[in-house]
Amino acid sequence: MESQEVAPEVAQELHETRNLYHLRLPELDVLIDATLEELNAAEAERQKPGLSADEQEIAKWKCDRLREKHEEVKEAYSTVWAAHGRKAYFQPLPDPWFIKFLNYCLNSEPPKDKTV
Repeated sequence: MESQEVAPEVAQELHETRNLYHLRLPELDVLIDATLEELNAAEAERQKPGLSADEQEIAKWKCDRLREKHEEVKEAYSTVWAAHGRKAYFQPLPDPWFIKFLNYCLNSEPPKDKTV
């Protein structure tokens, strides 16, 4: 099977995407804000009057790429949150009695039938 060569920028982008899932939640939160700021700046640049058709096309492409990147970071955040969210806030993990107490307070366990 022949190996296909990948453009360096595509390889770097794939590497960055894989590394997103190894970041901690606060780092991903900062990255979400940064990509949103980049996206807003690109949208503002795209809305500038007097751009040629080529410049508009480039600006649209840049906005689309930044929007995709922002969505990838948000997806990574939700995945990391689902996998490690409880661990991030409970170090060490809570005792079983505390979990039962939380379930009781939040009423997340179904009520037990106490009829005899």
